[in-house]
Amino acid sequence: MARRFSPWNLVDRNASLEGQLSLTDLPQLQDVALSLQELEYQIAGLKDPFGTPALSIVIKGKLQISCERCIQGMSFTVDCNSDLAIKTPVQAATRSGEHELTDDCDVLIVERDEKLDAFDLLQDEILLALPLVAAHSNIEDCGEKVVSVLAPLPALEEKAQTSDAAEQTNKPFADLANLLGKAD
Repeated sequence: MARRFSPWNLVDRNASLEGQLSLTDLPQLQDVALSLQELEYQIAGLKDPFGTPALSIVIKGKLQISCERCIQGMSFTVDCNSDLAIKTPVQAATRSGEHELTDDCDVLIVERDEKLDAFDLLQDEILLALPLVAAHSNIEDCGEKVVSVLAPLPALEEKAQTSDAAEQTNKPFADLANLLGKAD
């Protein structure tokens, strides 16, 4: 697959680009991902039901990223399905067809003769799919040291909440008394 492509040409031909990615293809992702297991993509040119040119981007696979709690590797499943409406700068400036766009569709502004780098586009979509704070879903997966430090925290929070609730139940009309100026 050629790295650079014309999105307008892809839409006009109703064609798609497919392939697999490696970590060397995605330099910005190298800072985040420890390793890359199978990662497949498809970029399809199409027209939405309103006739607006668009790119449909599908990326599926697995990355190994670092857990923020324990700094160990964890598997992250990439499952991106994005639609990008394509507009020329003139169309974007005049806001033509704005009613046709939905909330889940972003706009890609591209000149008719401009070519895009497929890997840059795919890399951006993958980066947007990553969690803001990567952490194992189960704290037990972080290891004994992390669990021994973090395990007492929920118990302390629960104790604080129950003591606050007990205080409020002992004086249910305390706020009313304060408002009336009869505080003890």
